[in-house]
Amino acid sequence: IKAKYTISIFLASHLQLMSMLFVQRIASQSTTKVLLSSTNLLLLPPLASTTSSASRAVFSSISCKSPLCSGTTTRSLSSSPNSQEEQAGREEFFTTLQSLAVVHGAKNAENIVKAARASLWNVTSSEKETWQAMDEALKNDDGLDCNAKDRLVKDVLALATFPEEARSTAAAMYSHVEAECQDAPLIVVGAQYTLGVLHLEGIGLPQKLETAKLHFAEAAKQAHGLSLYQLAGFFLDGIGNTKKNPQTAAKLLKLALDKGVHQAATTLAHMYRDGAGVPKEATLAEIYYKAAAEQGDPNAKVGLATLYNSGAEGVDTNFEEAFKLHEEAAEEGDLPVAYHNLATHHFMGKGTPQDFDKAREAFKEARNRGFAPATFNLACMYMQGTGVDKDLDIARKYYVECQHENDSAKELIQKIDDIKAGKIPSDDNTTN
Repeated sequence: IKAKYTISIFLASHLQLMSMLFVQRIASQSTTKVLLSSTNLLLLPPLASTTSSASRAVFSSISCKSPLCSGTTTRSLSSSPNSQEEQAGREEFFTTLQSLAVVHGAKNAENIVKAARASLWNVTSSEKETWQAMDEALKNDDGLDCNAKDRLVKDVLALATFPEEARSTAAAMYSHVEAECQDAPLIVVGAQYTLGVLHLEGIGLPQKLETAKLHFAEAAKQAHGLSLYQLAGFFLDGIGNTKKNPQTAAKLLKLALDKGVHQAATTLAHMYRDGAGVPKEATLAEIYYKAAAEQGDPNAKVGLATLYNSGAEGVDTNFEEAFKLHEEAAEEGDLPVAYHNLATHHFMGKGTPQDFDKAREAFKEARNRGFAPATFNLACMYMQGTGVDKDLDIARKYYVECQHENDSAKELIQKIDDIKAGKIPSDDNTTN
């Protein structure tokens, strides 16, 4: 009986397209053979996708530097806390808010707190009705000018312990700032961008993709780099009601890059590498990857590494440099795909001496960060006894873990069950 097992080395999905190597293991009762092949691939991290933390990562870079912006899953905000603990937490937030308002010069901090209570999203009210109290409280507090209001909102956003309350309150405040601080265009642009991110995330207030897009578009008119970058994501991925238009996305990304958003260079590199909306030019992709990598973008280092692994036209294959870049990306960005690709280098002995122990440990690091292909590869190692003692129980556990993201895992679970039931022979002796 011959069985073909495929270990996928890099993930390819509608949001992440990477360069791929496949280790194909063809096993029979008498022979075992390892083959290596390569295909074209590139890493494309999501931009303004509502299913990822990418938008929150960009948001974090200008609006706050706390766990608030980490993109962690949080409970839904309601006007009535679900427990005494949540009620106590909310009261602590309001106490902190009042202190912050006083620090920034508010003469009627109590009114701002009352408005914040009213601004907690009520699904039966419109946005304008929900934020009206905050608008009035800030209008009537002559102790706060626009600069003070802007600083206050940023401090509110930094209250990481209260993500929903903080974001709901910040949205209400920035809605006022956007309307009332037209004499301070830089502050207004920052408010528009942040409102775009808050509506995009839908944490602390309902998710409204079209409203988010409108805020990004308004800020983009003032050449705000991060807004240009986020707006590009709508056209690149076809978010909400936006029709996909990679040509428009590329133009916006180049404008964002001109404003210093190095992530735009990474995404442009992906596009040139794949010919998505722009001519397919690996050499130009390499230039953009290097530009972003020099700015410390770990995603760019992974993209550049996969370019060197694939040996695309005009770019020399360089496994050693690819290995080094993956090491840096794993260390600096804690990226699951970087750990996974490091494991691949160790497994294949490409760019570094072959070491199955290091491959296994790197696959585990990627698995621990939720990277399903690494879990599948670990399962294959244990099922086949590659660099580890063959163990069908451990293999089955890993296959079960990733079966919802890999159809091959389901087939291999059945194969293991059949082997254990004696319906088919094992490829070799097993201790289980």
